[in-house]
Amino acid sequence: MHERLSFISELGLGEFSEVERRLCDAFLRGDALDLRTGDREKDDPERGEEWGEERRVRAEVIVALLLSAVKPDPGRVAMLSLTGARVIGDLSLAHAEVTAPLFLQECRFDEPICLDEAAVRSVHLAGSTIPRLDANDAEIKGHLNLDRCRVQTVALTDAHITGQLSLNGARLTNTEDDALNADRLVVEGSMFCREGFQAEGEVRLLGARIAGQLDFSGARLTNPENEALNADRLVVEGSMFCGEGFQAEGEIRLLGARVAGQLSFNGARLTNPDKDVLSADGLVVEGNMFCRNGFQTEGEIRLLGARVASQLSLDGARLINPKGNVLNADQLVIQGSMFCRNGFRTEGEIRLLGARVTGQLDFSGAHLTNPKGNALDADGLVVEGNMFFQDGFQAEGVIRLLEARVAGQLGLNGARLTNPDGLALCCMDAEAASLWLAEDFAADGDVDLSGMRVRTLFDDPECWPARMYVNELVYNDLEPDLPALERLRWLRAGGKEYRAQPYEQLAAYYRRQGHDEEARRVLLAKQRHHRASRPWYARIWGYLLDGMVGYGYRPGRAALWVLGLWAAGSVFFTYHQPQPIKAGEHPAYQPVLYTADVLLPIINLGQESAFTHQGLAQWVASVLIVLGWMFATALVAGVTRVLTRN
Repeated sequence: MHERLSFISELGLGEFSEVERRLCDAFLRGDALDLRTGDREKDDPERGEEWGEERRVRAEVIVALLLSAVKPDPGRVAMLSLTGARVIGDLSLAHAEVTAPLFLQECRFDEPICLDEAAVRSVHLAGSTIPRLDANDAEIKGHLNLDRCRVQTVALTDAHITGQLSLNGARLTNTEDDALNADRLVVEGSMFCREGFQAEGEVRLLGARIAGQLDFSGARLTNPENEALNADRLVVEGSMFCGEGFQAEGEIRLLGARVAGQLSFNGARLTNPDKDVLSADGLVVEGNMFCRNGFQTEGEIRLLGARVASQLSLDGARLINPKGNVLNADQLVIQGSMFCRNGFRTEGEIRLLGARVTGQLDFSGAHLTNPKGNALDADGLVVEGNMFFQDGFQAEGVIRLLEARVAGQLGLNGARLTNPDGLALCCMDAEAASLWLAEDFAADGDVDLSGMRVRTLFDDPECWPARMYVNELVYNDLEPDLPALERLRWLRAGGKEYRAQPYEQLAAYYRRQGHDEEARRVLLAKQRHHRASRPWYARIWGYLLDGMVGYGYRPGRAALWVLGLWAAGSVFFTYHQPQPIKAGEHPAYQPVLYTADVLLPIINLGQESAFTHQGLAQWVASVLIVLGWMFATALVAGVTRVLTRN
């Protein structure tokens, strides 16, 4: 007892209260001092102002004990463990070096705690009510436990914690400033902010590094119209969890952050209407990124230039930002697959310009809504697997895939696209191994496949839209193998404007299939379409070519014309015999041979040069000569065109 009194006297803090003497004894023995009554309501630190003298301890006593050089009782390790006390005054250990662990649990602190630039062992403040905790530049060689604490602000800028940082169930309230400022914090263990953790005000983790996992499961961050979580350049060597009921009102910022494991927002709800709700440009996730199982957002998700080393899943998610982008992921790289299935819904635009997905990209069963705008803008997208818009997929707005490249199949079987006043699907200059537009595919709007390149196009005449542009569309195969008359209806869906390539591409397909007659039918339709696009005076020769020889694709038609004229002429000249030019020096008159000699150019049968007609017969002979030359010219021109094309 005498040694205890001597020690207290050495502290120079005046008279110690009974509870302070007990704390001194407990400290030297390495024991815990618990001042709670056992009544949960009365022991609540929020009611600490009601506690009497028997539960009050001066902060200077705690500081003096921690910084004293007194030796603990033999065989004991000094430890300051106090539960259920009201701590009066500033508890400042700034710049101090403390070797004893500090346990101040379920206490009420009247003034802030300061550990700035201190070097301490583990600090446990679980369940306490604290105006403010400052531990900037602190070195904590152990754990920092703030579970269930109620604090206005926690400041851990440039702090270093060798163990875990735990804020499970804590409540930080500072609506005017930072609730947690942990810029450049280093935690060599894990950081837990789950089990009902709440923060009103900004949570800052700029440039922080967490060697284990960072867990915000079930947390609620509130800072409307400002940053709820500001973690630019954050590094998490494990996984990061923001799911299981996680809610954020305000912006979540992860610009340039890196997560070595998975990043999960499963079941989370993020709200920042008409603004960025998740800003993660340049984010690197070396595992999976999950935003499914009821994930909801109001505002824009930004993943510009981000990289996900495995899959990105948004199955069943609902993204809402009707006045802008719901997902802006230009230049995103996914080294796996991207899934937006199973009831995935959006109200606003999805942007994937220049993005790259090494696996498959699947929107099966999704519903994208952005009337009079782009439902999906994926110009320049590269998908090294398949891309699906199937199984009840619906889009209100434009699906844009300009210059996109899909190494596998681009499937829209059963999709329903709606944009009545414009393009419903735009695949200009895109590439795919195969394109599927069958099995109840429907487009209430235009479909543009201009310049697209596919190996195989699978479609169904029942699913062809009213307007479909196929100029410069290149394909090797068409399924099903329809007659030319059906496919010509397909080509005419592109409007009245004449383009040669669609006809020539289709004719080449039929030639590869060995259907030469179908190919000629297509090329004849091409000439007729071309004729219709020219002025009236330029169509006359076209009508003659078409009627006479079918532009060279129907040469038998010329033979029929010639045979008909030959027969008619033979009958006419049988009843209208000519006069010999030289009496006694002419062959016998043959009406059939005479008609052939007049009708067929170049051929000389000796009849035309030996006889002459007068009056009506002379006019008939002249008409036959002109018609003969016309048919010969038309036949030569048409056949030459066909041979040149071939």
